[in-house]
Amino acid sequence: MNGPALEVRELVAGYTPEVDILRGVSIEVARDEIVTVLGPNGAGKSTLLAAIAGLVAVRSGTVRLFGDEITGLSAHLAVRRGLVFVPQTANVFARLSVHENLEMGAIAR
Repeated sequence: MNGPALEVRELVAGYTPEVDILRGVSIEVARDEIVTVLGPNGAGKSTLLAAIAGLVAVRSGTVRLFGDEITGLSAHLAVRRGLVFVPQTANVFARLSVHENLEMGAIAR
């Protein structure tokens, strides 16, 4: 299968209808590529990931996963398509190691 694993084009998204946190964001991630999103506090890094995962409303733009459009899908449907989002927090499951916490995100797949 050719094409990027993840393709985001001209994404506009935010937590409230009045305020766009992301405006015109585009990224492309190739299969087997590791990407880092860097920026200062409040730059929209977490919002970008949450919008891709279906946790934040996307007002315009597209999100494609392995060529299939997933823009606006609810989080559970995005997971069924193969997208996993592990939120940044001190400890999701306090008794598990960091590695085990990350593995929890893959269980639904």
